[in-house]
Amino acid sequence: MVSLPVCHTGPFLGIASLLNSKLVMRFGMEKIVRLAMVCSPVVSLVYLAVCLSIDHSSLIGFMVWGALCFFGVGLCIGNINALAMEPLGQIAGLGAAVVGFFSSFVAILVGIPLGRAYDGTQVPLIAGFVVLGLIGLMLVHWASHEKPSNNQT
Repeated sequence: MVSLPVCHTGPFLGIASLLNSKLVMRFGMEKIVRLAMVCSPVVSLVYLAVCLSIDHSSLIGFMVWGALCFFGVGLCIGNINALAMEPLGQIAGLGAAVVGFFSSFVAILVGIPLGRAYDGTQVPLIAGFVVLGLIGLMLVHWASHEKPSNNQT
C-alpha cells in the first residue's frame, strides 16, 4: 500500500486570514486586495501552461497551485467584504446579506458550466480560475475607479 502525503489547501486560507490582520495595518485593505487578486489568475495561468505542456500533471502540482490560490483568496475575502460594507454604516447587516446572496448566486451560475466542462483533467478548472480571476481583477479595478471623490461640491 502506497502512502501519499496529505496536504490540504484550507490551512493556507486560514494562514492568510491571520496574516491579513498584520498586513492591513501596514499596507491598507485596497492595496492588499489588488495584489491578492493578481495572485489567482497569474498562478493559474502559469499552472495552466504547465498542464497543457505535459501529459500528466501531478497531484503535488495541483496542491501547490491550490495552496497559492487559496492563500490569495484568504487575503481577499475579509478585505473585500469590509470594503463593501464601509459606506453602508447602519445598514451594513442588510448589505452583508445582499453580498452573501449575490456571491452565492453568481457562484451557482458560474460553477454549473465549469463543472459540466470537466473532462477528466484539471484544465477546465484551472482555465476557469484564469478567466474568472481576470474578470474579478477587472471588476475590482473598475470599482476602485468609480468611487466619488470627496472634493465634489
